[in-house]
Amino acid sequence: MKKILTLVIVASLALTIQAQGIKNTLATGGEFEVLNSSDQILFKVHNTGWAGTTGEFEFNSYDGGSTIVHISDHGHNNKLYFDYSNGTVASPASVVNGNSLGLIFFNGLVGGSYQSGAIIRAEVSGTVSGTTMPTDIQFGTQATGTVLTRMIIKSDGKIGIGTIIPNSTLQVAGSITLPVSGHNADYTLTDRDYTVLVNSTSTITLPSPVGTLGRIYIIKKGAGTNTVTINCPGFAIDAFNEIILSETDVYSFVQVQSAGGIWLIIGGKDYTSI
Repeated sequence: MKKILTLVIVASLALTIQAQGIKNTLATGGEFEVLNSSDQILFKVHNTGWAGTTGEFEFNSYDGGSTIVHISDHGHNNKLYFDYSNGTVASPASVVNGNSLGLIFFNGLVGGSYQSGAIIRAEVSGTVSGTTMPTDIQFGTQATGTVLTRMIIKSDGKIGIGTIIPNSTLQVAGSITLPVSGHNADYTLTDRDYTVLVNSTSTITLPSPVGTLGRIYIIKKGAGTNTVTINCPGFAIDAFNEIILSETDVYSFVQVQSAGGIWLIIGGKDYTSI
């Protein structure tokens, strides 16, 4: 009865696919293929999957504007699993340090063969025990023929950019850029500011320290005779109401950081607190 039911399902699938101008066939190697009306392979299941070592699915698109894979779910969480084990299907073994749990390759055809331009890799990075499995995520790109790891998220949450052994929550092995802007009138700082240069007599207003915990600003005046007033209505800057960069103190500046309820002065030169 089970064999008859299976044959009916397969026959129904074949009729449905062919009725829509798509064919299915068994290739010479035993693979199951779904072809379009031009006999181009749209989908292939290799015959060495569960029982062998080189199981593989192939998706091919012949329409430049098409989406090759679309995963849709309704009322549940969309999930995509990459399961890996050592050993065999019949006798799986636990993963060990250095195993890749999954790789995503972004390849392009160059000179007749596909070359990897970028790779995302999840790699076991420590001793596996019980339910503990330390894992890093590596992000690699290539500029001159070899994919190199540019960024890594370590199993303990540390992030390295330009280094694969970060020693801090974020370590950047190279230069960084922070925003600099100039103003010649009253201005209220935003989350897009960092260093602000003020070249006229004006007031610079800090945003509320509430909801901006940890944010840092540098306010600096130039060589002119202008006076810059820095305030935050309703909140203190340390124990003060205002910071003044005086007209007589050229190139004076102040650096402040939000403590969540007030602004703290953490650096500066030739400023006055009132």
